[in-house]
Amino acid sequence: MQNILICIATNKFFNGKYIKQLCSEIDDDVNCYVIVGYWWEIGLFDKDYFCFSRDDCIVGDFSKYVESLDLKRGVFLDSKLVEDCEKFIYEALMIQRRFEYKYPYFMSNDLKKHAQLVVEQIDFWNSFIEQRGINRVILSDVPHDNYEYIIYKLCEIKRIDTHIIKNVFKTNNYFLLKNYKDINDQICRGDYCEVPIKDVFLDEDFKSLFESIDGSANSDFLFFKNETSRRKEFNSRIGTVNPIKFLIETVWKNAEKRQNDFGLNDRGIKKLTIPILIKSVLQALMRMDYYIFILYKWISTKIFVHKYRRLSSNPISGEKYIYFSMHAEPEAALNPMGGWLGNQYVPIKLLSESIPDDWYLYVKIHPAQVDVMLSIDDFIRLKSIKNIRIISDRVRQSYLIKNSLAVATLSGEVGLEANFYNKPCFNLGYTYYSDAPTSIRVDSVDDIKKAIQDINAGNISCNKDDIKKYLFRLQNESLKGMDTVIKEMIKRINLDM
Repeated sequence: MQNILICIATNKFFNGKYIKQLCSEIDDDVNCYVIVGYWWEIGLFDKDYFCFSRDDCIVGDFSKYVESLDLKRGVFLDSKLVEDCEKFIYEALMIQRRFEYKYPYFMSNDLKKHAQLVVEQIDFWNSFIEQRGINRVILSDVPHDNYEYIIYKLCEIKRIDTHIIKNVFKTNNYFLLKNYKDINDQICRGDYCEVPIKDVFLDEDFKSLFESIDGSANSDFLFFKNETSRRKEFNSRIGTVNPIKFLIETVWKNAEKRQNDFGLNDRGIKKLTIPILIKSVLQALMRMDYYIFILYKWISTKIFVHKYRRLSSNPISGEKYIYFSMHAEPEAALNPMGGWLGNQYVPIKLLSESIPDDWYLYVKIHPAQVDVMLSIDDFIRLKSIKNIRIISDRVRQSYLIKNSLAVATLSGEVGLEANFYNKPCFNLGYTYYSDAPTSIRVDSVDDIKKAIQDINAGNISCNKDDIKKYLFRLQNESLKGMDTVIKEMIKRINLDM
């Protein structure tokens, strides 16, 4: 019997069609439990599978599931399990805090309450795994959410098989991993260096990525998002949303919904009536605490950006520097993909201690950062470190990459972008491009100093053919489309049984 837990399913990605295919083609009886991405999509899955709501899992609201599943809590905890769990509590807390921009009550939670929620998550999911006999877990990405990470670590402790679906840089290709740390070993440099260029053929996704290189030293790669588009994409997040505009849009959406139900005149035309408008306003005001929270975050973010710009400076012409592009914090790119360097202070300090005295480390805030986990005091502390310059958010990333001696990142796409500019890239975390032509894996002072020697000797460089060969290998070693991913997953599950 295969008892499978899927985290997470949505109608747009890991949908009912794929789950049905998975369950029907496994050579065994299957019980499937599904964590659904959006509560309104539960109806798409709950007829065939037991469903959890992602929002409930995030905040630890398990009461209805305990009752439905008839679970006993706490009886499966023991000293050995607690000791094993203590090893990942810190990272679980860091991942959990990424929801503070979304759930207002998280902002008032002190460390003790956060720790209590982690313990409750461990208790519930451990009880669920044991009593329901879960022997396989499928993750539709690397663990992003607090409950996903805890489920993943419990599986690691209990040696339960996991299947992680990881997208390859906004293409329709994916890696299927057992462990997110395995992503570093998907493509080895020797696998693509010897491929004759005449044998290299790229599909539409990878061809558009490759064709963004036009050989001009002053060009930007259009495939990579610039700072402006990143900010626009991030406007849905708390801290960059204008609270007045948000309230008006909410009222209008409520009114439109009521129009569809009740607001048609005799000729069948939508009509906004005063009663509909009043009811829509009252419905919006029922969440006034949420709008107050949005107003607070909007004001605090404006102050945060203003203080950052006063603290930061522009690049100095002719200065030797390594560019460190900060990640949005908190995000999965740091925890868990940053590994032991997931606290950004640590890799910045490590790089500072490793570079020559006449080099600088240029540190720039992520364009989508709001003051969720980073305060201006954090940047003041960073600025006090030897050879650190805090760079203005108004300076384009492409300019900083092109004029740098190297780029450093944990797992951001800036590392692949550096390869496109023929710039060495220090990879400090887990990422699929760690063996791209100019990428260098580093996680110690000695590693960085050796890499700097190679940079000074001119040993790290690439050309367009090298990039094309790498993309070709990346294309061929990954799985094209979700249909192929599901078939490969079924094949692996059947072989494991």
